[in-house]
Amino acid sequence: MNLLFQEIETFLCRTERRIALIDRCRPKNFASEVRAVAQAWARGEPKNPSFVYRAAPDLSEHREKLEIIVRALETGDLLAKLYAERAQELCLEAELAEAVGSARLRELADQRYGSILPQTECYGRARVWAGLEPTIAGFERVRSDDAGQPTSLVSLMQRGVRELELPFGVVVKENLPSAAAIGEGVILIQASLYLAEHEARRIVVHELYGHALPRVRARREPLGLFRIGAARGADDEEGRALLLERRHGLFGIERQVELGRRHIASWAASEGADWVETVRVLLDLGADTEAAMSVASRAQRGGGLGRERVYLPALLSVEQALKDDPELEAWLERGRLSIAAARVLKSAGRALSERRRALVQGSAFEAYE
Repeated sequence: MNLLFQEIETFLCRTERRIALIDRCRPKNFASEVRAVAQAWARGEPKNPSFVYRAAPDLSEHREKLEIIVRALETGDLLAKLYAERAQELCLEAELAEAVGSARLRELADQRYGSILPQTECYGRARVWAGLEPTIAGFERVRSDDAGQPTSLVSLMQRGVRELELPFGVVVKENLPSAAAIGEGVILIQASLYLAEHEARRIVVHELYGHALPRVRARREPLGLFRIGAARGADDEEGRALLLERRHGLFGIERQVELGRRHIASWAASEGADWVETVRVLLDLGADTEAAMSVASRAQRGGGLGRERVYLPALLSVEQALKDDPELEAWLERGRLSIAAARVLKSAGRALSERRRALVQGSAFEAYE
């Protein structure tokens, strides 16, 4: 029996949902534990939070099957290699999901989220941004989950979903470390977060135009790679989402400060700093205690995932790539591609992106069906 692209695509999509790395890195007790450590800090008793995570999954069979796909495809043509690279990335993310809450997570996270640009270049930019003076005075802030306020995040997000006719629900969630996050058919909103209108609009642009629209468009593509994502596609997607914020005039000083702090905090986490040490790094950069705790909690989720270290490098690399070749953006708009994958598909043309042919022979893969 021949193994078709479609079989691989179905398995990779199913495996990504099973891994659910970012969701597994969200502490079950995030809000209550952050409140507890904030109270302890106010008493002059800094302590690390005791975050609780979902039980670690056993993904060994998924990893074995992913490794079979990698071996079968890594010596194939350009399209086969794109699938092999994504399978390899998912194999690493499966290991990360199994390691959430353990000491091993940081080592694996370094392999997955190590900087795509020289660290010195991005770290220097991050320190400059983190040192800027935010202009936060004079902005009215409303609760993110106040559906009665037309300028709240939940109201603006719901309006954007309706206007773009997106098949996504908008759900308020208590234990969410980020202001918003996108999942399978759902956009999550952090409860009880006070935001100015321009901040809420920036988040809407980021989530809907940067993440939701490419996912919806990917469903219409003949090639499943747009749906399952290319290796590093999630990173470049974040870079483009930041670029869209800038194009909409929403990439202000406050956002630059936030991204600078996140980058530095994530690298501190990757180098072994615990939560308290990360908070102190941010305080030294000029963050107030509340902001420092928020950023540190995000960098330390899962036990030190530090995923935010990819945001700034991805912004710089995507921005440069689109300056060099503006046509690449049309490919990024169509699904979850990386810049590298977009270049391959663009150069190969329509015939490659729509092809459906057998890739490997034999029953090694079938044994896991």
